[in-house]
Amino acid sequence: MATPELGSAAASSGTDRVRAVTDAEATSFQENGWVKLPGLVSPAVAGRMRAWLEDRMGTRAERAGKGRPSSDRFRDMWNKYNSPSEDSELFDAFAKSPEMGRLGAALSRRTVRFWADTALIKPPGKGEAGVTPWHQDTPAQPHDRRGLLTIWLALADIPPERGTMRFLSGSHREGPLGRPFQEDPTLDYPYVLETYETSPPLHLAAGDATVHDGLVCHAAPPNSTDDVRWAYAVSLIDAKTRYTGFPPSWVADDKGIEVGQPFDHAAFPVLA
Repeated sequence: MATPELGSAAASSGTDRVRAVTDAEATSFQENGWVKLPGLVSPAVAGRMRAWLEDRMGTRAERAGKGRPSSDRFRDMWNKYNSPSEDSELFDAFAKSPEMGRLGAALSRRTVRFWADTALIKPPGKGEAGVTPWHQDTPAQPHDRRGLLTIWLALADIPPERGTMRFLSGSHREGPLGRPFQEDPTLDYPYVLETYETSPPLHLAAGDATVHDGLVCHAAPPNSTDDVRWAYAVSLIDAKTRYTGFPPSWVADDKGIEVGQPFDHAAFPVLA
């Protein structure tokens, strides 16, 4: 159950100040499969989210987060805190707000429901082991259709050298190219790198966000700075999506949803 560590006023600010998406941003998302949303929330809201995580994981993210990856390979890429919305009113109010529903609908042209949220902290000093390779998100989900999108929020300033994502603009048109981290899709399908332009290195200020389609190929360099990369990701899905039962999912497999049925469960609210 979400707890009000930062108080109801802080939780409210996580909801009330999520800005609307412009028509130009929605068009760019449809064309490229990703878009940058400067100032999605205020730096103060982003800072409160980071402070909540630092209180549990340490200011250097030296303590394991909830749902920490089990393999050394993934620990070098991220120190994770899965589902902070279950534990904090601040995150819950942001991730499941009507404003997020409107954002998702404006970008995907679908009614959306909440799917999952995770803090993705990229530690410094891992070298090439800290590279997040090219991948798509959708093939890792037990969904029967496309429509996954992820809002990736900077909780502190993140310059390119701290590990902001790169996108192959337009690659969402390719459809699924294989399960992530089983094989780099650009090795299986090298023409993808030649066909689609790599986005420029992005500098995100605290409160800025990127949003990407679950089928756009994306990657991130290692964190080559001395500071932690603090980021928080919220994923939304088409409200009509049905559960396939495969691949295994820490998000859904314990919710009692039958294969072939929609995600009509309190954990996955439709965001009006």
